[in-house]
Amino acid sequence: MVAAMTQPPMLRPLAIGEIIDAGIKIYRRNWRVLLGITATIVVPLHILTFGLTLVAAQQVGNLDELDFLATDFDPTIIFSLIGVAILSGLISLLALLVVNAAALRAVADGYMGLDPDRNSSLALAIQRLGTLIGNTLLQVLAIGAIFVLPIVMLAFGTASDGGVSAIAVLVGILAILAGSAIAVWLGISWTVAVPAIMVERSGAAEALGRSMRLIRGRWWPVFGVIILVAIIRSVIGAVTGIGSGIVFFAAPDNVVLTAVVDTLQSILTDLVLLPFAAAITAVLYFDLRVRKEGFDLELLARSIGSDWSGTAATPPTGWTPPPVAPPADPSRWSAQPPIPPSPEVPQSPPPPAPGGSPWDRGPTDAG
Repeated sequence: MVAAMTQPPMLRPLAIGEIIDAGIKIYRRNWRVLLGITATIVVPLHILTFGLTLVAAQQVGNLDELDFLATDFDPTIIFSLIGVAILSGLISLLALLVVNAAALRAVADGYMGLDPDRNSSLALAIQRLGTLIGNTLLQVLAIGAIFVLPIVMLAFGTASDGGVSAIAVLVGILAILAGSAIAVWLGISWTVAVPAIMVERSGAAEALGRSMRLIRGRWWPVFGVIILVAIIRSVIGAVTGIGSGIVFFAAPDNVVLTAVVDTLQSILTDLVLLPFAAAITAVLYFDLRVRKEGFDLELLARSIGSDWSGTAATPPTGWTPPPVAPPADPSRWSAQPPIPPSPEVPQSPPPPAPGGSPWDRGPTDAG
């Protein structure tokens, strides 16, 4: 379970470097929980991938002995090899969705002054897995649809009856360049979709719109953060990949040794980089909410017993308004002295749902 927040975090708008620094500090402060979350998913995933890699290597070795032109050629090996690759890819995708979402939720709890918990973070990620899958599919379909027309134009230009149509090819290339720019813009605009799913319980499509609204007007700073994170990840990946490079040059024909080293390198890289990326994404998400929605003031209002809507805090029990002194000159009164209105006592905010974080409420609460 997550411990209650004793005081609201000191949130303020952050510069790009401060976002990276805050993410690293949160990562270091909660590394045990993040390591546990990542290892719980990543280690079994890579062990399974290791086994599938050996199976695929065996199948590839069998292909060397086959005669593809023989009349008795059995394509079962080809199909099984493709099936292994597809199965491995799907398992990896699902596992990475879970570990990224769980790590992000744990980092978010830590950033807000709570005690992150491995089991509750993983449970919530698994509970929201359908929404995460739907969100990923929507992104893939949307970006893929951008390139349908350019591909058709290129295919039409190269398959025309009169030879290559230069105009169609040129239009297709320009359309691909324009589509690439749109795809990058969409990808950055959807950066905080997963935090919206894990923190605000947004739906798959709703999270995309939520992310775009938060990033609107802040696209370039978010792009800068993503570029810096990519550079840091590339450096760390290069360092952890030294072992694979040594084995590749020392024993290029030893398939088992290469697979073992690659598996260990992948585990180490994921243990370091996946929580780091989640930490930066969580800090970026809260920074956007502070800038766009006054999220820091909302948390402060909740901490003193007020629902952030511009109303005052709830008066103490038994409180009565003080008497209003009459004006010094009674002749200024009208026929009836004015009666001061009774102050309207605002309602106390509802208590948080059992098992949830005290800040776990956003503009949306979709399932």
